[in-house]
Amino acid sequence: MLVAAMKERQTGFTLIELMITIVLVAILLGIGIPSFAEFIRNSRITSKANDLLTAMHLARTESIKRRAPVTVCGTTNAQAATPACDTNSFDEWITFVDDDGNPTAASGNEGNGTFEPGSNETLLRRSTAKTDGITTYPNAAVAGYVQFGLDGFQRRASGAAPTDLDIRICHDSKGNVIISGADDSAARAVVVTRTGRPEVTRSYTRIQTLGGCS
Repeated sequence: MLVAAMKERQTGFTLIELMITIVLVAILLGIGIPSFAEFIRNSRITSKANDLLTAMHLARTESIKRRAPVTVCGTTNAQAATPACDTNSFDEWITFVDDDGNPTAASGNEGNGTFEPGSNETLLRRSTAKTDGITTYPNAAVAGYVQFGLDGFQRRASGAAPTDLDIRICHDSKGNVIISGADDSAARAVVVTRTGRPEVTRSYTRIQTLGGCS
C-alpha cells in the first residue's frame, strides 16, 4: 500500500507555471496601478472643485436670505479656532457672513472681505485641509476672496465694479492637460460670473484661457 501511495501522481503547480503566473500578475499590476492612481487624482480634483463650488452656492444663498454680504475667502488654515483670510492662498477657504451688525460706516467691518471673529460675523462653513499635490490658482481679480451682495450678485469690498472671477484647481504632477475626449482637462476651474453665478469647468481650452495651472 505504501508503494502504491508513493506512486500516486502529485498535483500542483510546476516552477514554470508559477513563473508564468507571476509575470502575468506583474503585467496586470503594471497596467492597473497607473490607471488607479489616475482615478484617485481625478477624484481628488473633482472633490476639491465641488467643495469650493458648494461654498460659493452657500455664500450666494445666504447673502440673499440674510440680507447681508457673505464672503468666501482663502486661508492657510481653515480648521484654526479663528481662521484668518489670506490674499495669497486659496488652497483652503472659509465662508462667513461679512457683516458685524453695526450699520455705521465707522466700524469698517461690513463687507470688507475679512473675517473678524471678535465681532458678530458668523462663520458658516470651513473647507477641508489642503490636499497634498493639489494647488489652486486664483486670478488676480480675486485678491483673496469672493463676495456676494444682498441681491446674490457678486460684489467687491472696495466698491469697484465686479468682474468674472476664477480659481483654477490643478494637480501638481498633471497641470492642465487633456486626459479624455476632445477637451476634458485633468484640471478644474471654479468660475463666478459678475452676476454671481458659480460654475465648474473642466474644459482644457477654457482653463488655458483663464491662465492654466500657473
